[in-house]
Amino acid sequence: MAKSLSSRTFDQLKSWNADWSGLRVLVIGLGETGFAVVDTLLELGCQVDVLANDALTERRALAEIIGARVFLSTDPGTESLLAESMPDLVVTSPGIESHCPTLKQALSLGLEVWSDLEVAWRTRDKIG
Repeated sequence: MAKSLSSRTFDQLKSWNADWSGLRVLVIGLGETGFAVVDTLLELGCQVDVLANDALTERRALAEIIGARVFLSTDPGTESLLAESMPDLVVTSPGIESHCPTLKQALSLGLEVWSDLEVAWRTRDKIG
């Protein structure tokens, strides 16, 4: 059974070998880097939702095949995605502007927000 975030802290997530399992993550953006973040987080055992303004059909399909739930910002109900899924962590892809409504909402809710570079730094010790 996955540990809840209350039983661990983000400070403990500084290695590929840390216990990332069950962490609920919302990734904003599904370009090349956003997809790499999604793939990495799923491999680590996270539960991943993705919100994208647009996404290549193939990339969206592949993200869903490997286990992510993908929502386009034009899909009905995405304005309440944060409130419904209440992720532990929000990760932004490059190109996501600070005025992005979902990012602003995440910050106003006090959610932990990282860039793609933060994920890369914290998982830099992967071997193989």
